[in-house]
Amino acid sequence: MAGNSTKSRALRAGGLRRWSVVASILLTASSVACVPDQGSAVGSTGPTISSFTASTGSGTSPLTTALRWEIGAGASAAGSALLCELDVDGGSDFEISVANCDSASTRPVTVSAVGATIVTLRVSDETGARSTATTVLSVEPASADSFGITVRRNGVMSAAQSDAFDAAALRWSQVIRTGLPTGSLAIVANQCGTSAPAYNADVDDLMIDATISSIDGVGGVLGRAGPCYVRAAGGLPLYGVMQFDSADVADLVATGQFEAVVMHEMGHVLGFGTVWGPLLSGAGTSDPTFLGPVSTGAWQSIGGSGAVPVENSGGGGTADAHWRESTFNAELMTGYLDAGPNPLSVVTAASFADLGYGVDLGAADSYGLATLRRGPSAPDLRFVLEPVEPIASV
Repeated sequence: MAGNSTKSRALRAGGLRRWSVVASILLTASSVACVPDQGSAVGSTGPTISSFTASTGSGTSPLTTALRWEIGAGASAAGSALLCELDVDGGSDFEISVANCDSASTRPVTVSAVGATIVTLRVSDETGARSTATTVLSVEPASADSFGITVRRNGVMSAAQSDAFDAAALRWSQVIRTGLPTGSLAIVANQCGTSAPAYNADVDDLMIDATISSIDGVGGVLGRAGPCYVRAAGGLPLYGVMQFDSADVADLVATGQFEAVVMHEMGHVLGFGTVWGPLLSGAGTSDPTFLGPVSTGAWQSIGGSGAVPVENSGGGGTADAHWRESTFNAELMTGYLDAGPNPLSVVTAASFADLGYGVDLGAADSYGLATLRRGPSAPDLRFVLEPVEPIASV
């Protein structure tokens, strides 16, 4: 445990203050031949669309996927003048526009309409010449099993403390929509180090043992959080724990910050920064990034470029397990909790789609280019929470 005497606020991958804490129709989501648009100028040839694909071409509603395309070299005398537009509902309107689009671009979409939807990409150059390409998404009816989080409370909690867990579970279930197969869990008491009682029953979809107890007083270890058991199929968490020091929780409730802390830590139990695996690139370097295609598209849609920047400082549990504070500032899943709102951005929502959850990007909080902040961060507090890592798959 870091010997940090200040209540500095790094959210560690498993936690805080030691925050130093398918489808019945198989379709290939591939592009069709690039063709000049009928609206192109007479005698002109539209830009060459080399490929247009979806990262996930079929699934239950809502289907969240990343639309990716490449434009051939020499497509325009001034490539930065290209305009890329997407019709994502099979209608006549192009709902998404990307001005000055690069030769390779990605955008995330959530499609709820059931059935086969033809998604169209239209690329125009500075002369007015246009080309189009299409890809097909197959969306099945929404699962009757919506995603749910069961919170088992241990110890004594005030109404405000208990409500924070309910609010966080509800908010995450608005973002993660599709239920997972029921799993069986058999654990003994204190299985994951939080003094939680034994459990032997089914879990649908995620169970969290939440405990508020005395640990070491104000300013020390806030607690521990993370997934303890993951599913053998797919690797998503089945059971996790969240434990907080009662002395610190009292301060957080008094300052109105406890709900954001619980939201953040529940994100780690769900897998943010804790089950990233090969989606994390450059761990331990000065420039780690998250490679998920849906997240990458979301990041680019709010003004970013390349892959999503991951925290590169703060030590174990903070680095390589959060979005980069110097870029995202007050976003919920940076390693620092800021005073005021900590929005759950579309990039965070998209990261759960990349992990394999059924996600609705429309449930994300408002967070765009104007909110991005590059430069030194100004967090309110730095917390250190002991990380909890999966000990087994079931």
